Amino acid sequence: MTRIFAKKRSAFHSVAIQLVLGLSLIGAVLYGLGTYPLADDPLIHLIMKATGVGFLAAYAALNARASDHWILAAALVASTFGDVLLEGSFLRGLGAFLVSHIIYVLLYARNLRGKGETGLVRVAIVAVVWLASGAVAYFLMPSLGEMRWPVVAYSGVITLMASLAILSRYPFWLTGIGALLFLSSDTMIAMDRFLQVPPPFPHAIWVTYYGGQLLMAIGVLRAQAPTEVRGGYRFD
Repeated sequence: MTRIFAKKRSAFHSVAIQLVLGLSLIGAVLYGLGTYPLADDPLIHLIMKATGVGFLAAYAALNARASDHWILAAALVASTFGDVLLEGSFLRGLGAFLVSHIIYVLLYARNLRGKGETGLVRVAIVAVVWLASGAVAYFLMPSLGEMRWPVVAYSGVITLMASLAILSRYPFWLTGIGALLFLSSDTMIAMDRFLQVPPPFPHAIWVTYYGGQLLMAIGVLRAQAPTEVRGGYRFD
């Protein structure tokens, strides 16, 4: 059977992969610190905000050797739209990130560990995650107003995403921790916006958000993909 994604990378391809990862890291750091030219310009601000995860999506696409990698790239693209839309409309940004989390849910759900491979530690972590998310939602509810159900639905989906990431075959110290960081970032945004509880340290939201996306991407890309058969073609 024909192997898709099995071609040897050219030198140009390898350089492009390293370049986009470097641009992602540089863009994320510069945006986080606010140290870039014309930082007060709204358009430049949006562009810089999109570079971190936007180039991370390109990194995933350039590294794609399995269909799961393209699903990862799609989740990162949706997150990039969320980064941009969030500046003008909280609800639209929330919608874009909801799409991103749903894509992540699909990715992790199709890569769950087999029966008997999960382990009690992962199950215990997932239980704590749901308890913590439920507690946060309980305290947020009185302050949400008309945003109550969109925020609650979003909270449920991102908690499910983090849970499936923890229970997936991907390495916990990369993908699991990354998902927890992403969840922490969104929790801090909600608490800051609706409860006026500021993040614990400067740039905490951005550091946990970008760090989470980076760790999840690396975890998925580094994992050996199981053989997939689609119409006689192997996507591994």
